[in-house]
Amino acid sequence: MFDSLSEDEVEVNEEVDTGVGEKRKREHSTVPGKMEVFLRIRPTPEEALPECIHATGSNSIAISAPEGHMGSRNAEKSRIFAFSKVYEADTTNKGLFSKQFSKRVNNALYPACESLAVFAYGITATGKTHSMEGNSADPGIIPQTLQLLFHNKSSDEEVSISMYEIYNECVYDMLGYASKGSNAGKPTSLKLKEDGSGQIWIPGLSRSVVETSEQAKDALALGLSYRKHAPTGMNKRSSRSHAVVLINIADAGTGEWRSSVSFVDLAGSERAQRTGNEGLRLRESVAINSSLMTLGRCLEALRWNHDNAKAKRKKHVPFRQAKITHAFKNAFLGSGSTVLLVNVSASAKDYEETVHVLKYASLATALPCSSQPARAVVNIEPAAKRQREAGTGAAAAAVAAGEEMEYVSPGGEGDAELLAEENEELIEEVERLKRELFESERRAAEMEARIREEVADEMSELLREMEGSYHARLEAEVGAARSAAHGATDSSKAEAEDLRRALSAAEAELSEAKAEIGAIQRANEENEHALVDSFKSLLEEETTQLKANAAMEKETLELQLERQRQENEGLTVRLRRMKEATVATLRRYQANLSPSRPVGSPLALTKLLEDSEKELVSSVEMAQGQPEPGPLHHPSLAEDFCDLAAEPEEAKENQPVAKKRGKKARRQRKPTGEAKVAQPTPVARRTRAGRRACAAIENVN
Repeated sequence: MFDSLSEDEVEVNEEVDTGVGEKRKREHSTVPGKMEVFLRIRPTPEEALPECIHATGSNSIAISAPEGHMGSRNAEKSRIFAFSKVYEADTTNKGLFSKQFSKRVNNALYPACESLAVFAYGITATGKTHSMEGNSADPGIIPQTLQLLFHNKSSDEEVSISMYEIYNECVYDMLGYASKGSNAGKPTSLKLKEDGSGQIWIPGLSRSVVETSEQAKDALALGLSYRKHAPTGMNKRSSRSHAVVLINIADAGTGEWRSSVSFVDLAGSERAQRTGNEGLRLRESVAINSSLMTLGRCLEALRWNHDNAKAKRKKHVPFRQAKITHAFKNAFLGSGSTVLLVNVSASAKDYEETVHVLKYASLATALPCSSQPARAVVNIEPAAKRQREAGTGAAAAAVAAGEEMEYVSPGGEGDAELLAEENEELIEEVERLKRELFESERRAAEMEARIREEVADEMSELLREMEGSYHARLEAEVGAARSAAHGATDSSKAEAEDLRRALSAAEAELSEAKAEIGAIQRANEENEHALVDSFKSLLEEETTQLKANAAMEKETLELQLERQRQENEGLTVRLRRMKEATVATLRRYQANLSPSRPVGSPLALTKLLEDSEKELVSSVEMAQGQPEPGPLHHPSLAEDFCDLAAEPEEAKENQPVAKKRGKKARRQRKPTGEAKVAQPTPVARRTRAGRRACAAIENVN
């Protein structure tokens, strides 16, 4: 529904006013014998902005690819499409009907009796159903058509309504749902039939005879209430089937069909990616898109056949690939007036789908249609028509009794003879068609044989002509080549001499260049050899110098090591001698110790010897750069020092003790004996501590 459409009625001509008032005279204007395509732009809500469509005139629109779309960078940045008429978003249903449909609906009545077929085409959620049905404030095309028909029809004209929907490529009677009520169960699919004359009908389709516009609107509302709808990601109440409303106009006295007004509300094309359909909804989308694609292919084939009218072979129009195109095949081929009402969305979000719709709709613009074909095609069942002609009185009585619903189909009571006659006619028709098919196949075979023979003769003649012309052209070319060769002999000799001289000069220049290149190469080789020799000499000098330096350093280190070794050996000999002297001195000291000769304490003497040893070890390590075993740890001296380990206690016992005064001192006095001597320490090298130790030893001696 167009919630934002203006409810103000467009000013209409008084001659097509459908309001209550004095009955006016009908006009039967001449409708052009071509398919009309009207474009209606749906108002764009704020959340769907920006727009990509705008009208460039009363008969054309421009569509531009939105920013960021791939089409904005190529030739589709802006495209113009032309139609019969363009209506912008502020157009109401009443204004659209009064300008384009009122005269066409009047032409369906007597005496013009011109049929009308209106198709609402476009993507989902563009207002197709609103244009057809409308609302209480702005009625759609169908309610206004019913109002106008009953206002202008004559008393000898009868109006009936039939409604069906095509859901998943199956035909279902919408008025049949209402007639069967709640106990209908699963609906039965109807069949679409076509006879040899091109007449198309649906056996078993219900028909409701209506006498007033109110009855017609009630029947319309009842049938539309059974149409299948479902919510999708793009439309809260999306139509899931193609709905067809047939308004038949017949002679009230004889029941003879005169004309019909058909309204087809096509379901909108949709993409599963945008709608988010799954399961049953997805299968419905596939069926809808497939039938709409077939409609587009039919329009494309019709346009090609029209633009290539002189072509020997016409394109096949695939009407039978979809039920909706098969049912209205005659409308596209020129049975009355055909209108294609294209509803589009101006929102940039719908750009891709809208472009496809505009491409197919533009193909149908101004397709020629005969307003009244030589062979009239009607949308009622042949058997039902004969039944109505045979029982006109019974039908009139039923209408007078107020029976709105009338189910018309063969096979009812009293129709056995009619069915038998129809069966015989069909059998005869089949036999006739078989004979015609056999005869046509025979003629086709004979014609093919003649054509093959003629083509073979023509090809042989053509080959002979081609061979002769080829030989003639070859001889002419050979003669021309010979004459040209004789005429160009002298000039060719001079040119050859010039070429030889030029070649000699070029060879001389080439020899000079080769000589220069050879000299340059030899100079480069000599330079390379000189550089290599100089580099080798420098390398040898550097190597010799490094070897000499290394030899000198080696000799210096060996001398230093030899000197250090000699010093170490001298120190070892001196240390051994000092040790022997120290041991002898200590022994003499222990044997000849006298109290009258005070000497330093053996412990002090031992301390001096230890200090001397430490200084000796540190000096040796500094001289050699690595630690060596001290004199006390020398293997040759280890046994000598071990002999002195047990002597300190004996020396201490032999040491005299000072006398103490008093009785207490006499009680504490111990018997004299050998004094204990501390463990001696060998003398190290001549240091200050060693000299003090030697002096003390000499004093003892």
